[in-house]
Formats: sequence, C-alpha cells, structure tokens
Amino acid sequence: MRFFRFSVVVLGLCNLLLLLASWVMMVYAYPRLPAEIPLWLNLAGQPVYKFHKSLIIFLYPITQTVLGLVFWLVGYLAIQKRGKSRETADHQSPVPGPVSEDYKRYLKEEIVLLALIFFNLIYIHLERSLIWLAHGLAAGVNKAYFFSLIIILLLIIPYYRFRLKIAERLRSLK
Repeated sequence: MRFFRFSVVVLGLCNLLLLLASWVMMVYAYPRLPAEIPLWLNLAGQPVYKFHKSLIIFLYPITQTVLGLVFWLVGYLAIQKRGKSRETADHQSPVPGPVSEDYKRYLKEEIVLLALIFFNLIYIHLERSLIWLAHGLAAGVNKAYFFSLIIILLLIIPYYRFRLKIAERLRSLK
C-alpha cells in the first residue's frame, strides 16, 4: 500500500512558488540595480564591499535552484532504492513493523520539503537584503529574522522524530 498525503504535494508546490518568486525578484531587480552592488553580506558588522554590477548576482537563485534539484534527486533516488528493498523484504517477512515504511517515507518527504521551504526563505531573505543594500534602503540582513529561520530549520529534525514517535505510540494503541 502506497501512503500518499496531499500535504506533500502542497509543500512541493510551495517550494516551486518560492523558487519562482526568487527568480522573478532577481530578474525584476537586476536592471534597476545601481552600477555598484554588494555580492555578499557580512553578518559580523564588517563593511560591505561593492562590485560592479554583473550577472554573478544571479548566483543566489542559481544556487537555490541547484539546492532544490539536489534535494529532489537525492530524495527520489532514496525513495526508489527503499521501495525496491521493501518489495523484497515484504515477501520475506509478512509481519509489519510498528509504523509502516510507507508512512516513514511520506514523513521524510514532508520533512525534506519543509526544510527546503526554509532554505528557500533564507535565500530570498539574502537576495532581498542585497537588493535593498544596493539601493541604500537597509543596512543588510535582518539578523533576528535570519537566525530565526536557521533555528526553525534546526528544529525540524526533532520535529520529525517527535512525529514518528507519536505515530508509533498511536499504532501500538490499536
């Protein structure tokens, strides 16, 4: 039985929308940027070095896109590999575990897509900060927002384990 949830599809679509928003933001902002732009933001309060405007500013959305593709490819290959090994294991051992492998796979897909959303938000925040800094509208990264995204990203790991334990306990009650 294949475990399918609508939430995985919604999280995937949210990732695509964030990726699209990043590209649209950079394509829209690039012609409007001044002649000198920052390419990197220092979080330690050091002075920002500005360079001549070039297409290297698109390194941020390109990296964001590659990161999303790598997440998807690694997840897809892991799911395919696990699916083949599960088919052979199902024929050898008919006794199910406390939580089905399909549910574990679904939960991993959901957590990876959720983590990718926060990575996308971090990239979008960096890009927005670069654009605003180039125009002189802001001093750089909003550190509270930036570090809160990183903390939330780190909290996703215990969240996955917590949901898995809840599912195991609910399964044992049946």
